[in-house]
Amino acid sequence: MAGVKDFTFEWQIENFSLIRGKLRSVPFIAFPIDKKAKWQLHLNLKFGRDVYVIGLDRVLNHKGVEVIHLEYKLTVVALDDSFEATNSKSSFSRDGSKNEESERVLLDVNDYLKMRRSSYLPSDTLTVRCWMTRDETIPVKRLPTPDVGPKYCLARTRFKVKRTAFIACMENFREFFGHEPVEMRIKSASHNRQPVSIQLGLTDQGMLTMRLDFELKVLGKWYTFRWYLLDESDTRTLLGYRESVVGLGKTEFPANLSKRYVEQRRNILLPNDDLSLHCELCIVDQREVSRVEKIEWNLPSLYNQWPFPSDILNLLVTALEKKKFTDVTVNTETNFTGRRFSNDYSIEAHSVVLRMRSLQCRTALAYDHGCSLELIPKVVYTTIRDYSLLKLALYFMYMDGEVNGISFKDTVKLFLNDQLVRAPLKKRLADHFERLTDLEHYCTALKLSLEYDAQSLFKIAQDFVLRNDQVVFGLQCWKELKIERPELVAKTMLMH
Repeated sequence: MAGVKDFTFEWQIENFSLIRGKLRSVPFIAFPIDKKAKWQLHLNLKFGRDVYVIGLDRVLNHKGVEVIHLEYKLTVVALDDSFEATNSKSSFSRDGSKNEESERVLLDVNDYLKMRRSSYLPSDTLTVRCWMTRDETIPVKRLPTPDVGPKYCLARTRFKVKRTAFIACMENFREFFGHEPVEMRIKSASHNRQPVSIQLGLTDQGMLTMRLDFELKVLGKWYTFRWYLLDESDTRTLLGYRESVVGLGKTEFPANLSKRYVEQRRNILLPNDDLSLHCELCIVDQREVSRVEKIEWNLPSLYNQWPFPSDILNLLVTALEKKKFTDVTVNTETNFTGRRFSNDYSIEAHSVVLRMRSLQCRTALAYDHGCSLELIPKVVYTTIRDYSLLKLALYFMYMDGEVNGISFKDTVKLFLNDQLVRAPLKKRLADHFERLTDLEHYCTALKLSLEYDAQSLFKIAQDFVLRNDQVVFGLQCWKELKIERPELVAKTMLMH
């Protein structure tokens, strides 16, 4: 329609279900001719979970009447871009007075919130889309020309929410019944470090208890706490949800693990008999934007007979530190690990630690039940399901010699014989051999490259000899391995 333009404003509110009170997103709308005539469109969250869109406000208030004819349509957008709720508002006018109350459009998002409560928090983003039409044939009074109006604006708003999450793993949890709760002390992510004490325990009847203890200086802030039960496929079942203002004393969160779940877990072998909880604590703080951190906890295990040496955890920590993880601490004597990771690597760190634990247990099961070595790669791959983690399992669990009678060479051969992982693993091996500095692994790398016709690996082995000025050593090694590749030997000598 001539003279009519459409405008769309969109807000994406992260962790929406954790937010209460009136927090604002303020994208500005600038008119192209008169830059001083700026308008702003507000999105407010009401205490009762409703959403208000507040009408146009003039940044620089002018005296007199200013009229804007707009038609609003407010929509909550789901992840698949479908509409969950909608409302509309007809056009309105403003007289420019300083204390005038803005026009409002009410949107009820209760149904949307119920749907999102069953979802994992990082996906808990409320997208509000405001669609407007402006009839340009009706001028905005006190502006030099009618051919002006708000332009397209996409505003991503991060509300000031402080959220701390941690994973609690109770291995062999059925043997944990009746024990004293294990206390975990964590600190929030803000600069002033508000400490929170958390205790986790199981009763004889399978009642899971969680207790929070806030220090006094946190009083008065609104918080929410929710915890999920994790199964082996990382499916989350919401066990409890609490939201309140922090008060005096301790806050307890009882939750009854169903008898069906307990009976199911009793029928599973010990290495899989783990109870994993994902707990998330959020403290709403309107004064500062805090970095979201994930804290992962593995509680002391009652099953200490790991199939691999205790220094495996130290090797893993070394690998994680190279990825710039922070505050990594390990106590191998008690099999208790507590790690705090930056948000960028939290998901990967969570997967590495938990799945490496599971890998250790499942590999032990394979040995205990007489599983042939040829099946170990499938056990590992089924557990890890990620080639980057496969790399960690391969190099940091087997590089330092034999473990349970399996050498690094045997492990590589097992994986290369498995068609499921052979192709991507060859590239991983190439990446590893390219960084070789230890001559002890050179012959192994070279022989493997020839056995599996990996020309790229042989080229890397050749470059390794030249790079380390070890041509004589390389030729002797080739002779010992009965490598009949005279053209490559001659080429290597000429290159040297």
